Amino acid sequence: MNRAFLKQQAKTVIRNSPRIYLITLLFMLLTASLSLYIQLRGGGRTFGIPAEALNGSLDLPRYLAGQLAEYFSSTRFILLSGFVLLFNLFSAVLSFGYSKYCLHLQRGLPVSAATLFDGFQQFLRIIWLNVLVSLLVFLWSLLFLIPGIIAIYSYSQAQRILIDNPDMTALEAIRASKELMRGNRWELFVLELSFIGWMLLASFTFGILMIWLVPYMEITIAEFYDVLAHGGVAVETPPEQIDEPEEWTDNGF
Repeated sequence: MNRAFLKQQAKTVIRNSPRIYLITLLFMLLTASLSLYIQLRGGGRTFGIPAEALNGSLDLPRYLAGQLAEYFSSTRFILLSGFVLLFNLFSAVLSFGYSKYCLHLQRGLPVSAATLFDGFQQFLRIIWLNVLVSLLVFLWSLLFLIPGIIAIYSYSQAQRILIDNPDMTALEAIRASKELMRGNRWELFVLELSFIGWMLLASFTFGILMIWLVPYMEITIAEFYDVLAHGGVAVETPPEQIDEPEEWTDNGF
């Protein structure tokens, strides 16, 4: 697959649709603001060591265990856990909407800011998809790091498949992604790796560069998906012959 052409296609889409920067900024602000609120709600709790521990008159392990038990049973911790759960749910659904916006924009289909919230129309299915993917990746990761990474790439297109097939179940989308990525995981890995320089540069701009980088990556991968799923136009020249290493073979994933 011609990675340079995929990227060029993505740049052309962005150049013709500069409004995506505003959508990306909205997406980042919505997720970041809730994350910041959670951090503020959870901040401020410290566990000090009393002076008695210094002269040996206090059983320090028992004291710290008691402090932790008190914190984990406190209303503050329960509220914080609830906020974290809401943040994860909200982010998952909003990420679905952002992927849909980029995928449709790349295809020349009509989109609007409201597309960002389309995931709420199938809220439960999207949440269940994320739960299943996370669980499967976790289980494969128990075997070793490499199987976990392979699982991530095997199920990486499940969300886009669900966008194209809203009547699919979450499990069907996962199976379809696994089949679609069979023999193509290494291609996607190398494609994502080609953005590493921009990611490092973005880390020095306090995230400002991410407003450009996030849609660039998302639309490039949307191009990649369309080539695999629909024989898109992104293959301009004969695909490069890249041999997958043994760790990326299709046994079991």
